[in-house]
Amino acid sequence: MSADIIIAHDVGLQGFIPTLNQVALRSDASWVVYLAEDAIPGAGWLRRAHTKLLANEKSLLAFNCGKWHGRVASFGMIKKSWAYELYGPHIMYEGYQSHRADNEITAIARAQDQFLYAPECVLVEHDLEKDFRSSERAASNFRRDDARLFRRRFEENFGGVVTSEQLEDLREEYLDLKSHYARLGPAISNLQS
Repeated sequence: MSADIIIAHDVGLQGFIPTLNQVALRSDASWVVYLAEDAIPGAGWLRRAHTKLLANEKSLLAFNCGKWHGRVASFGMIKKSWAYELYGPHIMYEGYQSHRADNEITAIARAQDQFLYAPECVLVEHDLEKDFRSSERAASNFRRDDARLFRRRFEENFGGVVTSEQLEDLREEYLDLKSHYARLGPAISNLQS
């Protein structure tokens, strides 16, 4: 499919989120795919994702990254106009340093019924430093401040863009992961965020 491909190199080391937001603002594209340099796409990943989003009238698609199984759109395709309704001229909330902006946008999309997980749209993260870590906390770029900020913003309904009623069904999954995974069973209990 035709698409503009923009590769942004963060030479100023400002971080992924501000770089993503600045690049998206300069683009006239209606949809933005956010991913990292270690992403490996499957066949037809972009066309399938775009077709599914249009057919289902959703605003955020989580690619099959091989890790989160739709719980987090760590790599995603997002409708720019929808994101701008949430954050002004930003795709993701800029308060996060390293983690949790993808959790936030996913939780909001799920609460607003704008989320779609597409396991057949493969965009796998291949990061050997993270792939064999027991949890997100063990990753070298884990930021406790981001975890606290996510919890606070969740409790405050992400600045009022959703209601506490919309978030209630997601509370355990995003804020009490140990209980969530224990309830799901031992087969996936090692998936800790």
